[in-house]
Amino acid sequence: MDDTSGETAVPTGARRRDNEVTRAIKQVDEALYNTKATG
Repeated sequence: MDDTSGETAVPTGARRRDNEVTRAIKQVDEALYNTKATG
């Protein structure tokens, strides 16, 4: 398989998945911060 073709084909789907991952990580970080603040 060609690395260049894969790189050009990926961006849209990968970017959307990255957004979902970053959003989930933010929620986890906020939850941990809240538990630390209260605990």
